Amino acid sequence: METMRTKLSRPAMTLLAAPTDDEPKEPPAAARLASLGSRSTASRLIIVVEQLKDWPDTATPYKVVTAAQYLGSTDHSGAPQTTVVNLCRSYKYLSVGYYCSLLAEARGQAVLPSVKTINDLSRKAIYGLDTDELDYALNQSLEHTGKRPMPVEFSMDIYFGTTEYTPLADLARQIFDTFPTPLMRVEFQRDEDWKIGAIRVHNVSTPLCQTTCRVCF
Repeated sequence: METMRTKLSRPAMTLLAAPTDDEPKEPPAAARLASLGSRSTASRLIIVVEQLKDWPDTATPYKVVTAAQYLGSTDHSGAPQTTVVNLCRSYKYLSVGYYCSLLAEARGQAVLPSVKTINDLSRKAIYGLDTDELDYALNQSLEHTGKRPMPVEFSMDIYFGTTEYTPLADLARQIFDTFPTPLMRVEFQRDEDWKIGAIRVHNVSTPLCQTTCRVCF
């Protein structure tokens, strides 16, 4: 299966527009994430990893804690507008990553991914998810390229709603807004039309993900 990987840059983060006064109080995930690209939000962002070696960039201005530290301390309750980016290695039910998102929500913090998103993406079959609108957008995007990618199956990596594959940049953001997960791989397949075959959560411990996260933050 052909893979289209992405790299996230700080300029790309600035393209995620902040919500306006006319938008709902709960803006799409991509809009909420716009503030993460600003150094001024450092005190309101907590990055949670299972092991500190998963985040080797010691120069980051953001608070980086292990899952054990986050789960075992009240010091990380944070301000009301605190955002938690959960980069644990697994989000399986009752895993450390699952509990980190669960605790963040209990503390009233915004968290990526949310427990709902974790539960949605843990389903074994993609047909259990409502992806009709995303499938439609996928076909519209590929038709506008004037050609269809080969082979009949391919995958695309999405990091915080962005992808370097320009024809599917809008779709990547839509997928992120629907299933707000920091790092994911989306697999596409084609019968008569293109459709999403699977959405898989990326492991932050991979070198590619570590490089992308360091550039992003």
